[in-house]
Amino acid sequence: MRIVYVGNFRPANSTENHYAQAFENIGVDVERVQESPHVWDTLPEAATIEANECSFMLWTHTHDLTPPSAHDNVWHALRRIKAAGVPTVSVHLDRWVGLKREPQIFEPFFGTDYVLTADGGATSVMEAIGINHHWLPPAVIASQAKRGTPRPEFRSPLAFVGSWQGGYHQEWDHREKLVRHLDRKWGDKIQFWPKRGQDAVRGQDLADLYASVDAVVGDSCLVPPTRLYYSDRMPETIGRGGLLIHPYVEGCTNGETFTLGGDGLSGTCYEAGEDFLPYTPYDFASLDAAIELALSSAGPREFITTNGMRKTMEFHTYEFRASQIVDFITGVLL
Repeated sequence: MRIVYVGNFRPANSTENHYAQAFENIGVDVERVQESPHVWDTLPEAATIEANECSFMLWTHTHDLTPPSAHDNVWHALRRIKAAGVPTVSVHLDRWVGLKREPQIFEPFFGTDYVLTADGGATSVMEAIGINHHWLPPAVIASQAKRGTPRPEFRSPLAFVGSWQGGYHQEWDHREKLVRHLDRKWGDKIQFWPKRGQDAVRGQDLADLYASVDAVVGDSCLVPPTRLYYSDRMPETIGRGGLLIHPYVEGCTNGETFTLGGDGLSGTCYEAGEDFLPYTPYDFASLDAAIELALSSAGPREFITTNGMRKTMEFHTYEFRASQIVDFITGVLL
């Protein structure tokens, strides 16, 4: 199988590079096409799509690389690719519905044959305007799903990793309140990452950070009504052996079975109390109780992190997601 993958491959740790690597790891030939305002002018020919040498075209969108001025060219390219009999697939880890950027769902990225995002709760809204949307949870690349090495510079009982210095989605004010509570209640026991003025912690450094702390408090943009959505913070943390304390989310944090498109290769969602410790957003008493439990002894931590890593390697790697996409596209074409 051969696919053409359009996206921003410049950052080393990115959805595009991890998905491309995962497809190659399962035996798929990937032609990477760097997204730019002009690539769509020649994409059908450059990718040899019109010669039917491609099983499907995959696209992960970086918004500033496809400005509105290029949208007509993108729509034209998508029509030509479709006319050549090649399926087009969009895949992304973010959410749009319920946020200020929701109008972007009328842009070309959401006009492919199959739109796969981590926001399963958005399906009904997207289907109402003709978008063929399917839920695909986030993942971690298998090569990074391993425990790190404790390092003194990362050591603290608790850690929060993610956007905490402002600039997060304004619609989700829980993040600001969460950070303020953690600082006031657990200030002598928690470190916030990345530090001011530093880049995000990624790759081996992230694994070493999680190996250096007892528990990690997590959060996702859970603007209500929210179900079937969490950020990649879950697999990225749990897959590296971190004991994650994360909000419970309806439909996807209680060990449910999920399949892409409702039929095909099945996975099992993370389970609260087995793979991570849950709390209720805005209920900081429930958060503090989960933190107290996490810090109480090493026994529960080892039980939960071992379970979580096992489930991640089985159902929440990019390799498994790539297999799900191949299984799904192959199935709908039969």
